Amino acid sequence: MEALAALDESRLHGYRRGLVVLATGLGKTWLAAFDVKASPTKRVLFVAHREDILYQAATFVRIGEGLRVGFYKGQQRDVDVDVLCASIQTIGRSAHLEQFATTHFDYIVVDEFHHAAAPS
Repeated sequence: MEALAALDESRLHGYRRGLVVLATGLGKTWLAAFDVKASPTKRVLFVAHREDILYQAATFVRIGEGLRVGFYKGQQRDVDVDVLCASIQTIGRSAHLEQFATTHFDYIVVDEFHHAAAPS
């Protein structure tokens, strides 16, 4: 609850980015889902480096009523969805990322962000 309140407070102060650090299994994905529900978000991009994390991200369906969740990984290219769970290996390629306008997503979650420094 404190983390959710802190994210909301930071938005009230005009911040557009947040960083949440929690140990494995303590609910970062659920926190993101509840934060999305509390914000005026329409389209979410959830990026992860492992397929099992993408499937966990589909928990957004349980939080948001009527949210359409899809995947952008391997050969699967769901684009007409509210929550897009994408593998960094696929969406990280320019040809795929350029399929989306820079304003397409209102809320972006990057799981395991410490991998962002990797060349891929």
